[in-house]
Order: sequence, then C-alpha cells, then structure tokens
Amino acid sequence: MRSVDVLREEHDAVLGVLGLLETAAEAAARGRPMPADVFSDVQEFITVFVDQCHHHKEEGAVFPRLEARPGGRALIARLEREHATGRHLAANYVAAVSQYVPGDQTSSGRLAEAARAYRAALAAHIDAETTELYPAMEAWLRDADGAMVLEFDRIEVEEIGAGTHERLHGMIDSLPGRIEARSVSATGA
Repeated sequence: MRSVDVLREEHDAVLGVLGLLETAAEAAARGRPMPADVFSDVQEFITVFVDQCHHHKEEGAVFPRLEARPGGRALIARLEREHATGRHLAANYVAAVSQYVPGDQTSSGRLAEAARAYRAALAAHIDAETTELYPAMEAWLRDADGAMVLEFDRIEVEEIGAGTHERLHGMIDSLPGRIEARSVSATGA
C-alpha cells in the first residue's frame, strides 16, 4: 500500500469516529444519557490514533521530505499550526469528558460544544490535507514512498505500541452499536 493510501484510510477512520462522536454528543446534549465510556474511548482514539499515530506519521515522515519543495515549507507550517489547534481542541474535549456526568445537561452541553469544535477543526484540516498534501506527496515523494511506509510501520509500533492500532479499530467498530443501543433505550423504543 502507498503511503498516501495509508493516510487516506486513517482519515476515513477519523471522519467516521467524528461522525459517531457528533451523534453521541448531540444525543447527550438533548437529554439522552450516553455512557461515559463512549466518550472516553473516543478520547483515547483522539489522543493515541489521531495525534500520536496519524499526526506523527505526517510530522515525522512526510513533512520533512516536503520541506525543500516549492511551497512545501508554507504548506507544512500551516498544517502544523492546524495540528496544534487540534491538540488544543482535543485538550478541551478531554477536560469536558472528565467532567461529563450522564444525564447532566450542563456537562453534556459542555461535552457537545467541545466535540463540535474539535470535529469542525479536524474535518477542515482533513479536507486541506486531501486537497493539498496528498497531491504534493503524489507529485514529489514517489521515490520516497517505500521508506515512508516503513517509517509509518515503525511509528505504529514504537509510538503507540504493537497491536494498539488494531485494538482501536476494534473499538471504532463497537461504537455504532453502543451509541445506537443507548439512543434506543433512552427513548423508550
């Protein structure tokens, strides 16, 4: 698999989780108590998969290779600022998760607000990478692709631990049923 395809698949997973987070957070804000572990699992996904794994692949393997290309430095600087903004918004989400009490309107509202802000920023960032970073990778980094894929594999093992990527994907797969089951039971259906 090509490095750009790895990153695209990861973006698809991130967007899927963000959609599920939005569903769960909005349901909680509307008075349906969602289990706290749904939000703490998403928190782990954000901190481990998105930041420690995905962003690290970009920052450690892709960005250094693009830096010397025309326009590369400016693109990288902007994407790194977006990563920093995402980390700040993720910290706000983590704080909201730590204060969340199922059924409590105030903490549910705070959680929904933090989830919305993080989702909006990350979705816009993913769009920028899809339209700008990926074409740059395909144009300029074809010769380095094999090395980047190996670096991606190393990052997964050394930064997040062997098997963590797969475990998080299992958690992702469980989210829809956990959210739907709670939404149905909370509405009395």
